[in-house]
Amino acid sequence: MVDRKKKNLVSQRSLDHGFHGAGGILRDQRGDVVGSFKCFLGVQSNYFAEFKALSKGILLAKQLNATWLWIESDSSAAILAFQIHSIPWYICEDWISCLSFLESISWKITHCFREANVVVDNLARDAAKSGNSSCPASFLAHISSEIGFDANSLPKFCFM
Repeated sequence: MVDRKKKNLVSQRSLDHGFHGAGGILRDQRGDVVGSFKCFLGVQSNYFAEFKALSKGILLAKQLNATWLWIESDSSAAILAFQIHSIPWYICEDWISCLSFLESISWKITHCFREANVVVDNLARDAAKSGNSSCPASFLAHISSEIGFDANSLPKFCFM
């Protein structure tokens, strides 16, 4: 298995019920999906959901023996907290597991807009709406084309 991974993460709240879901995919340097997850989180804050998505994805990368990791998230607040090691108390146990792994590999974390993260946005939304979690996550038919689009690093635009 290729040891360089790119992880895209996002959390999504279902506006109807206030439920949150987390989702993520891990890809190798060719853009092939090597891991994925969706996780139902129940009623939580956006911040909690973002941190759960980050920690769950990092721990999945650890399971897959990644030696290099590029994390993309649409949460500027969570990215900043990870960078300066200012982690909320309710995620500290997960963070300790993540930190030992991150200290053993090369990694970076960057921001991307939700519109550029369609695949994981849909995984998180599906988890929030369905109340189901799975690892690996199955992809709906319309998401499969987005995976290829994303793997080729084609730009996305959102005009309003």
